[in-house]
Amino acid sequence: MQSITVSSETSTVEDLRRALLEWSHRYNAHWLLERHNVLSPSQARRELMQVKQAT
Repeated sequence: MQSITVSSETSTVEDLRRALLEWSHRYNAHWLLERHNVLSPSQARRELMQVKQAT
Protein backbone atom coordinates (compact mmCIF):
# COMPACT_ATOMS: atom_id res chain seq x y z
CA MET A 1 0.00 0.00 0.00
CA GLN A 2 1.25 3.46 -0.85
CA SER A 3 1.95 5.74 2.08
CA ILE A 4 2.21 9.46 2.61
CA THR A 5 5.56 10.65 3.85
CA VAL A 6 5.46 13.58 6.22
CA SER A 7 8.44 15.74 5.40
CA SER A 8 9.37 19.33 4.94
CA GLU A 9 6.96 19.32 1.97
CA THR A 10 4.08 18.88 4.41
CA SER A 11 5.15 21.57 6.81
CA THR A 12 1.67 22.76 7.74
CA VAL A 13 -1.54 21.05 8.72
CA GLU A 14 -3.13 22.41 5.54
CA ASP A 15 -0.37 20.83 3.42
CA LEU A 16 -0.92 17.50 5.18
CA ARG A 17 -4.71 17.76 4.72
CA ARG A 18 -4.22 18.44 1.02
CA ALA A 19 -1.81 15.50 0.66
CA LEU A 20 -4.29 13.18 2.38
CA LEU A 21 -7.12 14.32 0.12
CA GLU A 22 -4.98 13.76 -2.98
CA TRP A 23 -3.99 10.29 -1.76
CA SER A 24 -7.63 9.42 -0.99
CA HIS A 25 -8.75 10.50 -4.46
CA ARG A 26 -5.92 8.56 -6.13
CA TYR A 27 -6.69 5.46 -4.05
CA ASN A 28 -10.44 5.52 -4.75
CA ALA A 29 -10.01 6.23 -8.46
CA HIS A 30 -7.06 4.03 -9.40
CA TRP A 31 -6.20 1.37 -6.80
CA LEU A 32 -7.39 -2.00 -8.12
CA LEU A 33 -8.59 -4.36 -5.40
CA GLU A 34 -8.97 -8.09 -5.84
CA ARG A 35 -11.91 -8.21 -3.42
CA HIS A 36 -13.74 -5.89 -5.85
CA ASN A 37 -13.00 -8.19 -8.81
CA VAL A 38 -9.97 -6.06 -9.69
CA LEU A 39 -11.94 -2.81 -9.74
CA SER A 40 -11.09 0.44 -8.03
CA PRO A 41 -13.23 1.34 -5.01
CA SER A 42 -14.97 4.02 -7.11
CA GLN A 43 -15.77 1.54 -9.89
CA ALA A 44 -17.04 -1.05 -7.40
CA ARG A 45 -19.24 1.58 -5.70
CA ARG A 46 -20.68 2.66 -9.08
CA GLU A 47 -21.50 -0.94 -10.04
CA LEU A 48 -23.10 -1.61 -6.65
CA MET A 49 -25.27 1.50 -6.97
CA GLN A 50 -26.37 0.45 -10.47
CA VAL A 51 -27.38 -2.99 -9.18
CA LYS A 52 -29.30 -1.43 -6.29
CA GLN A 53 -31.12 0.97 -8.63
CA ALA A 54 -32.05 -1.87 -10.99
CA THR A 55 -33.85 -3.76 -8.19
